[in-house]
Formats: sequence, structure tokens, C-alpha cells
Amino acid sequence: MKTRITFLSMLAIAGTFMTTSCDDNDDKWTPDQHIVSALDSKYPGISKVDWDKEQNYYVADFRYENIEREAWFSEGGEWVMTESDITYEMLPQAVKTSFEASEYNSWRKEDIDMLERLNTETLYILDLEQGEQEVDLYYNEKGDLIKTITDSDDHSHMPIQLTNKQQELINSRYAGATIVDVDKEARGTEIEIKHENIYKEVYFNNNDEWQHTTWDIYYRNNSNNGITEEAVKNAIRNYESQGYQVDDVNLRENANGTVYIVEFEKEHDIEIVKTFDMEGNEVL
Repeated sequence: MKTRITFLSMLAIAGTFMTTSCDDNDDKWTPDQHIVSALDSKYPGISKVDWDKEQNYYVADFRYENIEREAWFSEGGEWVMTESDITYEMLPQAVKTSFEASEYNSWRKEDIDMLERLNTETLYILDLEQGEQEVDLYYNEKGDLIKTITDSDDHSHMPIQLTNKQQELINSRYAGATIVDVDKEARGTEIEIKHENIYKEVYFNNNDEWQHTTWDIYYRNNSNNGITEEAVKNAIRNYESQGYQVDDVNLRENANGTVYIVEFEKEHDIEIVKTFDMEGNEVL
């Protein structure tokens, strides 16, 4: 009899534990009211929201206008980012046109996201697969390909955060620039901006010290192009006369001045990189 009572007691305790566990799982955690109000203000009429905490952000998962979205808010209730799971048909026509003209147009579309972040351009990210290969294409609304990331398993995105020193440098050197994206690397931070309708990459070291800013320059032999210094054009023509062809031209500026970085190729198997100052002199 004693054994039976003990057994029944154990069943009762187990049942209570299971009921309590289910109740805990059914309870929806919500942050403070000012966070909830910030979500309601930006996306009114939402009836079902799942909340989570990521680092110092409050993250809401919900459906709005028939689209699955994930919105991020700061601890002060400021909206900082929304990632929306969209279809190919929802992309801007300029993005679809650019993608369909790309080398990846036959790849399988695994996922498509619209990424909106505070004080930045809206980006459209196409996650593509072909066999065991993967690539993520980042486009802006005009269909410009911002960047390509290959063979990446990390498809997570975070709100953009600039340090005070980074923001001050960009504000002073590139007034009116729009932040496009931020990549934190082992040796520092790369901030992509759009300044005077040109996409530029601004590099900082791990001490937030500005290193240089680089952007692409259009170049075509015997035609008008982005190089305005005749001495630089002559220096490039000197290599072209030796059978080299220009593969890429970048303009790079830092605290010491501005230089052109030119990539040459010859017979498709010889590649060299030369750096020229504004007077056409080769520099290291």
C-alpha cells in the first residue's frame, strides 16, 4: 500500500510539473510598455507578436501587410531595423532587371529579404544556391549591386551602429553621406557610404582611427572617364603601350593625400597593381 501511494504521488507531481511547464511555454514574454508602443506606432494593428532579446535590442517577430517581419528596437524604444521576408515579385523592378542580367540569374532563390535600417539605404538581399555553392547578392532600390558574399552560412543581420569617432569623420569629410552597410572585420571596420551619388568604402582600424577611403573609378581607353589628371592618364597609357589592359581603377584617399590604384592584366595570366599619385608618379 505504501508503495502504491508513493507511485501515485509521483504521478501527481509529474503531472503538476508538466502542466506548469506547458503554462510557462504558453506565456508570451513582452518587454516594457514603451517598447510595445514603439512597435504599435510603426506597425499599427498587429495582433500577434513574439518578442525576444538580442544583445541590447528588443526584437519583435510578426506578420504585417501579409509579410513576415522582424523589427528591432533599442532599449530606449527607437526603431533601428526591420528585416522582411519578401517574394521575388515584391522586388523593385530595377532590382529584378539587374539580377536577371547577372551571371546568377539561373541560380535557385533560397530566400529574399528586404533590409531597412535607421539612416541607411534599403537593401534587398537575394540568397541563392547552385549545387553546393551559395551566394548572397545585396542590391539597393535602384538595382545597383552593392556587394556579393559567397559561400556564407551566416545570413543574420544586425542594426548598424557607428561609434562617435566614425560618425564624426564621415560627417566632416563626407557631409550628407548615406550609410549603406557596415562590416566589422578582424583588423577594423569597413563602412560603405553613398556620397555625392558615389559608393565609397571608409576603413577604420580597431582604434576607430580612419585609415583610408576607396571607391571605383570608371576607365576606358581613348574615351572620357573618371580620371581627370592628364599625368595619370599618360602613366596608364605607358603600360597600355606595353600590352597591358586596365582591369580596375580605384581612387584612394587618406591623411597623406590621394592616389590611383590601377590593376593591369596582360594575356589573361599576368596581373600587376600600380599606384600613381596625382602627378602620375608611381608610389608604393
